[in-house]
Amino acid sequence: MVESFIRFLGKENDVSAYLVNMIPRIIELHRVLAPSGSFFLHCNPAAGHYLKIALDAIFDKSNFLNEIIWSYRRWPSGKGFFQRMHQTIYFYAKDEGNQDRVFNVAYEPRAESTRQRFGDATIVSGWDDGRRVPSGTTDAASPGTPLRDVWDIPRVPPIKMLYETQKPSALLETIIRATTDEGMLVLDPFCGCGTTVVAAHELGRRWVGIDITHLAIRVIEAQLRARFGSGICDDYQVHGVPRDLEGAKDLAQRDKLEFQDWALSLVFGRSLAEREKRHSNGGADGLLRFRPRPAVAIERIVISVKGGEGIHPTDIRDLRGAMESLDAVLGFFITLAEPTDGMRRTAAKCGVYELAITSEKTVTYPKVQILTIEELLNGGGSNILGIP
Repeated sequence: MVESFIRFLGKENDVSAYLVNMIPRIIELHRVLAPSGSFFLHCNPAAGHYLKIALDAIFDKSNFLNEIIWSYRRWPSGKGFFQRMHQTIYFYAKDEGNQDRVFNVAYEPRAESTRQRFGDATIVSGWDDGRRVPSGTTDAASPGTPLRDVWDIPRVPPIKMLYETQKPSALLETIIRATTDEGMLVLDPFCGCGTTVVAAHELGRRWVGIDITHLAIRVIEAQLRARFGSGICDDYQVHGVPRDLEGAKDLAQRDKLEFQDWALSLVFGRSLAEREKRHSNGGADGLLRFRPRPAVAIERIVISVKGGEGIHPTDIRDLRGAMESLDAVLGFFITLAEPTDGMRRTAAKCGVYELAITSEKTVTYPKVQILTIEELLNGGGSNILGIP
């Protein structure tokens, strides 16, 4: 199916590459979806119309239920076209006729003109077996008007976004409330910063979240702890990431790049872009940005990761050089092996970073901090701004 779809597009490009990635996953999601289940897919305008054709083929167009328009306001941008302030979500059922499929009607406030005419009384109007039912009211109070397929929900402000595609909690809560009951299972196979799993947990649903990056898993765990407290860790299991020192050593031996990305995630860092790597002269593997206090410029922390035994004071000097090249105020040296005394002395000679808490109070931190994997796994590490 994928090959025929690309032939339909007529040429290979970024969109076709995205579809080659997505379509097999949608096929597999359709396979594991319960017969009574519901499926929602969000996509940007560049590929949404192509995916709609694929979804009709995979789910059967008779199971297409809604094209939901998620509308919001933001600062206007661009000229020569209407402001692009909505995104699309496609809603399908595995089997639209399944009697066990859940759909809990959501409501929105009535228009003022409707309220003036009918008040809060239930309005009876519509079609029944092809016959018109006269308009009228009953004595029962109505919760409002059944929710339309256009949802006005503010997006997450860019300054608060953990990911560019982050969805607001209200959007996910609307979907989860409408198509599941308490105790039912919610799956997000591209869970990013974890908004879906947090919303599902909040609403008393069981959940499964999947993401390919170690950083996303770390962020999701932080989101859960921030919302529900540290005790939440006993309520879920994490698969596919090291949980102890032996697991970390095994990952380092099997895949150095995966180990590097995982180690960076322990301090919420991200891998350097190729341009940044060249500029760092090889002394850095990742970056972490932080704002020392409100209303001041964002600063950088350069991160170097070592998963082998052969570490030396020269590694600390290389990190210091990368800090200067990348204009960073701090450096984290993450190591699987125990650092030598010489490395600690070299790090101490790099000086301290002064963080002004108030006009009268200043806190200092070592400019170069050596963090062992064992310390990080046991909840230790850098204490600047609570990281990690």
